[in-house]
Amino acid sequence: MLREVQELQEEAVEGILSVLETKDEVTFKAPTGSGKTHMMADLMNRVLSQDPRAVFLVSTLSKGGLAEQNFEKFKEYGKEFPRLFPCLISSEDFVEEARPFIPSGYNVYVLGRDSYKQKGSRLTQVFPSFLREELKRGKRLYLIKDECHQATNNLDKLPLQFYKQINFSATPKQAPDVSLDAKKAEECSLIKALKGPWEGSLEEALEELEEVKKRYARQAEEDPNFGKPVQPCLIIQISNKEKAEEELEEVKEVLSKHPLLLWALIMDKDKDCDTNNAILKKMPPSRWDEELKKDDSLASVDVIIFKMVITEGWDIPRACMLYQIRDTKSKILDEQVLGRIRRNPKLLNFEKLNGKSQHLVTESWVWGLKPPDARGKEKVRLAGREVQRELRLKITTLPYIQALPSGFNLKELVSQEPDFKEPQSIFSLYGTSQKAPVPVKDLEKAFVTGTPDWYEFCYHLPSICKKTREALDDPSNLKVEEEEVTFPEESYYLENEDRDSNKTAPGWIWKREDKDIRFSFDSQAECDWFDKLKGLAEDGEVKEIEISDLFGREDIYLLGKNFTPNSKISYAYTMEGEAVLYSYPDFVMKGLDGTIYLFEVKSMLEAKNQNILDPEAYKKKVEALKKWYKAASEKIEGYVFCIPILNQDNEWQIYTYEDGEELGGANEGYLTRGEFKIHLQKQNRRE
Repeated sequence: MLREVQELQEEAVEGILSVLETKDEVTFKAPTGSGKTHMMADLMNRVLSQDPRAVFLVSTLSKGGLAEQNFEKFKEYGKEFPRLFPCLISSEDFVEEARPFIPSGYNVYVLGRDSYKQKGSRLTQVFPSFLREELKRGKRLYLIKDECHQATNNLDKLPLQFYKQINFSATPKQAPDVSLDAKKAEECSLIKALKGPWEGSLEEALEELEEVKKRYARQAEEDPNFGKPVQPCLIIQISNKEKAEEELEEVKEVLSKHPLLLWALIMDKDKDCDTNNAILKKMPPSRWDEELKKDDSLASVDVIIFKMVITEGWDIPRACMLYQIRDTKSKILDEQVLGRIRRNPKLLNFEKLNGKSQHLVTESWVWGLKPPDARGKEKVRLAGREVQRELRLKITTLPYIQALPSGFNLKELVSQEPDFKEPQSIFSLYGTSQKAPVPVKDLEKAFVTGTPDWYEFCYHLPSICKKTREALDDPSNLKVEEEEVTFPEESYYLENEDRDSNKTAPGWIWKREDKDIRFSFDSQAECDWFDKLKGLAEDGEVKEIEISDLFGREDIYLLGKNFTPNSKISYAYTMEGEAVLYSYPDFVMKGLDGTIYLFEVKSMLEAKNQNILDPEAYKKKVEALKKWYKAASEKIEGYVFCIPILNQDNEWQIYTYEDGEELGGANEGYLTRGEFKIHLQKQNRRE
């Protein structure tokens, strides 16, 4: 999984924990497909590390098998979050029990909303007494409401007071306390971008589906890292009442013109379900949902038709297209339906895919209501191959095993430590080792060869972690890669319809595929800084080259955005030695004298206004970048590393590092915008 994705999810969990310190009820909003269940598990695991008395009740929707789905996920996450001991509470378990009970000893209880009914249910009789017994044992009860936009009236009437309540939803009715921003989730490829075309006929959608199927098949064959093929799927939403029959007949008529496309109609009642898949027809509809989600099942189909059945609880990453006939007049319902087509089907190996594959698996197509924050992808290509010859860049890495102190030996380290005081179970040791930072886990793979070594490794983890953090947090261990990298021939960015963020950029290194000269950036700070760089280019401070193509010759500035898709232009850093992270500078520029300038743009104004990112954590990251950019400038001659920061007074502070030195103007430690321009002019006029 991409480190950027992990950071985004971890920041969200940290945001929830921060709010929980001062509030008894917290609402968290995250787009469908962003790993909500994973973040829920991470949150519970962190709470349990601080509060062993915590017991979580996770209330989920009953439809779509969501309770069972969450329970299985929590079990699957056991290695990553070892403190979770989940139990599924099902009303079916109470039907034949003479003396029904809910077992104690677990710390996560998953309950389907409709399993707990106010009257007539044996579970209703048992559940309150179970909770009271847990309180008598000194437990603290936490309630997590998954898909909290749906009412949970029966649970809300419980006479017990929960210690804390956390609400999860992509579409909460109440204002969220913490949000995982959909735009950021798109930018780090956690979810697909919504592309459109928004309007068009079903026939056009089916033709597009057939083309997308060919593209997926081609990438599975041509990309050696693609892995298991993906079978793309179109979902069609029809109306819920009187119009449904008429719309369904029209859909089937259009589908009849595409006999090779397999389809399934999913309805609330089994007798109303239908399909042209012979294998699926032989199965009871209750089994259809699991088969339809799979890429490699002979019972899978290309088109799924539904009313409202798959708005929640359906995890189907292969779905990438939506044709919406139904006019829902409900923002919540629209967002839930759109969420079905936004999961990244190749998230776990995304960074290994080639550029075409990455572009494909993060695209979705919609015919229907266009959401206000929808952003399509704009494909870009380098202005010419001359750019790649002129901009060959050195990058840094931090190989942490090699970066350990000279003579470091794990066996010698543990032999110097005092013997452990008391034995621990193998399960406890395993859980401890799983909580270790990623570099330490890699050390385990490198140094542990047998069971005795493993026991020693686990018992001496504190010392090993300390030594590893010290090595990782030492910039002298930074390594400059021998092989230089350059910009990819093609990349893409997500549209930003804010007109202030849509800048005209003629004459730089990128060309839009549609020939437009406007480009969108990730933030207002980036837009503002781009204006400054464009001004430097127009003043003659940036190197120009001539590029040629079939249409003639053109002079361009060696200035461009480092669009992250397909980019290898990155520089290693750490934050207190916890893990190796990578900074992808926002802009790259080449001065007249050949000096390479790298710009990582930050804004304290935007950090202050973000929902999930603690401004103090943001400042901490900026300080880490300063430290490691300074170290990188010492190791790479002819490079200037810059961190332009837009402060809370809306003024630029440009932290600039060259030859291992921090360049400071009248204000110690940073250059103003005017001082930076003067420095650049002096640099370009060297003999």
